[in-house]
Amino acid sequence: MRNALTPTSRTPLLAELAELARARLSADRFAHASRTAIVMRELCEERGLAGEAGEIAGLAHDLYRESSAQELAEVARRDVLPLEEWELREPIFLHGRAAAVLLRERFGLTDAAILEAVRWHTTGFPGMGELAKLLYIADYIEPGRAHVNEALRARVRSVTADEGVLIILKETAAYLHVVGKRPAAPSLSLYEELKGGRRE
Repeated sequence: MRNALTPTSRTPLLAELAELARARLSADRFAHASRTAIVMRELCEERGLAGEAGEIAGLAHDLYRESSAQELAEVARRDVLPLEEWELREPIFLHGRAAAVLLRERFGLTDAAILEAVRWHTTGFPGMGELAKLLYIADYIEPGRAHVNEALRARVRSVTADEGVLIILKETAAYLHVVGKRPAAPSLSLYEELKGGRRE
């Protein structure tokens, strides 16, 4: 894997996004976003999707991850979908939706696949498209995630996006069970959807 975003990958939008992410995020969070962007480009190019779209989604996905609950709610309310009770109870879930709003309002980005991917990268959502599934995967397996071992990374990258998301949903549910929490509502719905369509 490349160690940094290469100059050839930097369109004006990507360059501006990277600058904004660096300004908004802590050094550790910016490094995570950069690694996620690299993995996204790789996954997209491996699977026949536009690498730039993946890189945009990866760089943008956590732009509001370190924002206050008040800011998250204020920005996310401008999303095209109404806010749900489970999101308002734990506003950190809104950071993807807030980032999607920023992409649309500040950068004029209208690509539905990118906006969907950024919006739902934390919980997943039933019916989400391939780019969104790949961001869900990349966010989890990027090489800075110390709790993810290389065997799991290799396994997730060797299967379809649906199968990779299902693996991660199971891993996340197991962790949440240990800490006494339940997956968010859309995660449960996505799990049932993917489990129902799985070929045994």
